[in-house]
Amino acid sequence: MTTPTIYLCAADGPDASLADAFESALPRAAGRRRVRVVRAGDPAARDWFLLLASPEAAASEAVERAIVARTTAVGVARFQVVVTAGTWDWDVSRGSLDAASTAVPRALVTAFRTPPRHLDYGADRTRHVSLRNAVFAEQVAEIVAPAIGVAKDQIFGEEVRARRRTRWLTRATASLLAVLGLAAGAGAVLATAAAAEAERERDRAVLERAASESRRLAALADQVRSEDGALATLLAIEAGRAAETEQAAAALAAAQVADSSVVRTERATAETRRLLGHDSGVADIDAGLAHVATVDWRGVVRIWPLAEAGSPVEVDTEGAAYAIAWAHDGETLGALVGGELRTFDATGMPLDTVAVEPGALTLASWGPTGFVAAGQSVTLASDGEVSASGLPERMLPGDTILFAQGSADGASVVFGTGQSQVVAVDGSLEVLSSWKYEVSRTGYLATMEVPITVLASDGATRVILPPDNVRVVMSHPATSAAGESTGPIAAVVDVQTGQVVEELVGDGYFPLPAGAAGLLPDGKAVALSTGGLEAGASLAVSGFDLDLASVPFPESMRMLELSDDGTWLVLAGGDDEAYMVSTGVVPASVDEQPDAAVAGADQACGVAGRNMTEGEWRLYMLDEPYRATCDAYAAPHIEADAEAAQT
Repeated sequence: MTTPTIYLCAADGPDASLADAFESALPRAAGRRRVRVVRAGDPAARDWFLLLASPEAAASEAVERAIVARTTAVGVARFQVVVTAGTWDWDVSRGSLDAASTAVPRALVTAFRTPPRHLDYGADRTRHVSLRNAVFAEQVAEIVAPAIGVAKDQIFGEEVRARRRTRWLTRATASLLAVLGLAAGAGAVLATAAAAEAERERDRAVLERAASESRRLAALADQVRSEDGALATLLAIEAGRAAETEQAAAALAAAQVADSSVVRTERATAETRRLLGHDSGVADIDAGLAHVATVDWRGVVRIWPLAEAGSPVEVDTEGAAYAIAWAHDGETLGALVGGELRTFDATGMPLDTVAVEPGALTLASWGPTGFVAAGQSVTLASDGEVSASGLPERMLPGDTILFAQGSADGASVVFGTGQSQVVAVDGSLEVLSSWKYEVSRTGYLATMEVPITVLASDGATRVILPPDNVRVVMSHPATSAAGESTGPIAAVVDVQTGQVVEELVGDGYFPLPAGAAGLLPDGKAVALSTGGLEAGASLAVSGFDLDLASVPFPESMRMLELSDDGTWLVLAGGDDEAYMVSTGVVPASVDEQPDAAVAGADQACGVAGRNMTEGEWRLYMLDEPYRATCDAYAAPHIEADAEAAQT
């Protein structure tokens, strides 16, 4: 077997003594497995490259030439760094080493794609050091272990360390006894004290190594967050497990919040889960009693269970679905596919297909198992049969239905139209009530594109509408107390009379009008303003205490749904991000509350929705044996994914 070689690169001056120590210690640590350390010749021809990084090394032309020769030929593979002095920082915004770091040579600033693993020596580099020093021995083991292909713990086993300490303590005690003539008891006291100090040094080294690893993983989480939020969350969890550093805590907090500019409530969220598996942006979303379903812009429908985290079931709609809804029974899913209404059970198995009126744009539940498809016309269908179709009589000419919702008993349907009509009909499409809703674009709403349509309804007696500046007035920041918002972002309105029943006031700083909402038959309501201008996102709730302090709002968030029993809130945006959040309607007992640290990791796992692939693990966790970060999800063992991640 060929003996591996390590090219040791260090600057003259303060690092010289430490470089000599590494040159001597590395072969001794390898033992019979053998390793050669060289400090001259072609760096690219050696198996490994070890840099002692310091301000002197960063300024050395010889060090610069060696690094350029190595990276030009083989890149930064098998490149190890020990920082002996100065700073070595990662610039998250640029995705490279910070050029202002005093220990980073110019040739390495842009050489790494991810934060390189490095060791912080920390001690006085000018003092003579040997393997008897626990900190130095720990770092020697870190360097030599991958070079000879063994685990670090095999380099210096506990027994070897114990024997070395014993021999050293024996010699030291004998010398002291000979010179000072101390009693055996005094020697034992000295030996015990020296052993305790050695153990403390070893513990400090272990803690420092763990903290360094935690900071590295936290920096990685910050780097990948914009491209893969799930991976960023997993790296943040691993950073926290390595050590409880400030960087790890910040990364974990940031990984669970998609947009730090979003205004949150002060309450704590109960549980959050990420809906993974979309191939493109979410086009429509709906939650039933036991499941949530989405359809993406490619027309693919997926079903997730609400009760437990898991992989979705893909529904065969031939990639042509564009609107979905769960029936009130919670077991039947409807999808608009071309000119048809297709229904499926909760496992994705097809049930019935019926033709709908042309120009259907939206789909909603109606009756226990029925649906209403609406747009330029209306179709009411249940159990594979069309019950009624056409347009309500009082619809304005050329108007289009943009919103529909049927009652659970099938007695009524409420529509919202493009010309600001609110129309309620019975099961035969006979009009029960009709009135117009217009926005007065004055004051705070003068320059805003406020949506003029129904945001939500119970299908019978109530609708949620945005402020119209007449019945529901938006407060202007200039006329309100600083830091306060008393203006509603939406209102619950009576379907029959058009009168405001309740204003829904947002929790943000002068939020914009709501663009999405959810309303249940028992009166529970939630409205969402996605923000804009200088306003952040805002939520308004009524009827229950909705805990949303750490809700990870998707980018371009524009859809909101409540499950039929009010226990889950589902959020989605224009991209492929979608989340479901427990509303806390059925709170856990005090005895069932998990440990705060465990709860934080569990909540983050729910946000991630998966584990790392083997390829991601090898790329980011280096020589750590593969394991599942989140126990709730199966650990993937897909070699193709691993290779793709490494590439």
